[in-house]
Amino acid sequence: MPATSLDFWPIAGAHSRMQSMEERVPSAGAARADRCLRRDQALPYLADKSERTVILSPDAWILLQKAGNVPAPRHYAVGGRMPLWHVDDLDAYIARDYERWTISQVAEHLGYSGASATGSARKQLSRWGISAVDRQPGRDGESRYAADQVEAAHRARPGKGRRGALRVDGGRFTASDSKDHSDK
Repeated sequence: MPATSLDFWPIAGAHSRMQSMEERVPSAGAARADRCLRRDQALPYLADKSERTVILSPDAWILLQKAGNVPAPRHYAVGGRMPLWHVDDLDAYIARDYERWTISQVAEHLGYSGASATGSARKQLSRWGISAVDRQPGRDGESRYAADQVEAAHRARPGKGRRGALRVDGGRFTASDSKDHSDK
């Protein structure tokens, strides 16, 4: 007997009152087991499941998503306008192996030096929305940050030079990127 649209169920978490979802799974049990979260649900989920070590602001999530550091959405609802992240992908992101850098190491990586280097690094991380994952033990312990997040945010920020060339390109445009105006 051929399968009809009545034999398939919508993915749980992707239900929308505005528009039904095109993507279906073969059973109601599979639909319930497929737990997808919107961004506003995924961020608290990451914070709670990671025991508050992965705390990202919505701005940091967008920045790290553009840089390719956070999981890509597994599904899209509402006609492709609402990305949904599966809890298995978020759990894998929490469980990833990452290095922890002190604020001094972050400042060095970002190119800050001098007496105010750590303050400048803290301010930049705050602008990006990246929070410390923990602190070094002891009275003089410094805050520590996820190195992969710092590197991804640093790579994704605009570079030096004309109109924000990306840092991955050396922060400079080449002759092929712009028209030559030397004949004017």
